[in-house]
Amino acid sequence: MPRQKPTPTRFSPESVPWTRLASVALGLLGVAAVVGGLGLADRRAGELLAETAPTVRFTWAQALGPEGAGTWPPSDVQLELDQQAHQLASVAQGPLSIDLLERLGTWVAATGWVDELRSVERTEPGVITIDATWRAPAGVVRQNGYDYLISTEGRRLDAQWRENTAGLPVIVGAERSTAATSVLPGTPWPDRSVLAGVELLTLLHDELGVDPILGLGGFDQVWGVDVAEFSRHQRLIILTDLGNRIVWGRAPSDPVSDLVPTHQKLKNLGYMRRHPDYGNRIDASQARIDLSNGPILVDDRPSRPDNTGP
Repeated sequence: MPRQKPTPTRFSPESVPWTRLASVALGLLGVAAVVGGLGLADRRAGELLAETAPTVRFTWAQALGPEGAGTWPPSDVQLELDQQAHQLASVAQGPLSIDLLERLGTWVAATGWVDELRSVERTEPGVITIDATWRAPAGVVRQNGYDYLISTEGRRLDAQWRENTAGLPVIVGAERSTAATSVLPGTPWPDRSVLAGVELLTLLHDELGVDPILGLGGFDQVWGVDVAEFSRHQRLIILTDLGNRIVWGRAPSDPVSDLVPTHQKLKNLGYMRRHPDYGNRIDASQARIDLSNGPILVDDRPSRPDNTGP
């Protein structure tokens, strides 16, 4: 029986699955639309980001003050720095550009508050973080009814308060020294007597801080330092919270030592703070004592001249 020839396959419009082709085509168009849309969205997001000032954040220092744990610099200074940083970021072209990071770093270093600028970087989209070591306060310098902040390095910091409102140790007797308003923030105070007062306050803070066990360090009774006699007699006087006076003598770093060296003076202060025979007071509960020349000398004369203590 002869074999039949196969019937040739012919193209027929009816044989094409148009519904499947249409679905595939629509799918491809959808993908293209999504991809194109993402590209437009990315570009628009970049435009919006470029139009919006970034948030500038600071890593503030942790501090322990009279009211408990907090941050440093003072809250009003933090607010001012936040506002200045936002203003600088707002007027800059390309807020996330390298140029803005450099400008922020230059600006914050020039405020005088920064001891070390560790980094200025983009930490997340739309956010710039300034990481710095902030200058620590030694106390305030009193002049003409105002207290001007000074760092442990003897640098003027850009903050001042009416007298007796800062809650920090006070350096008095500096009325005739360089005017605080003429000392640029971040620069050392040019007067040696003020720097000597800062040195003594820093030493007392570091060596007579609150004892973790006894709670009797001694610095808690230090109100400030009188530097009025330093220029002429090389004499610093500690002022206590009761208005009493402790003659310290020469600056701690002076190569010419008093009869009693610095380490012994600190020992004497700590001993009196812990000993009930002295009323647990660094001033021995007396109006005036002298640490600088031999055994502790007690003087029961009236306490202090006006405006040189609490």
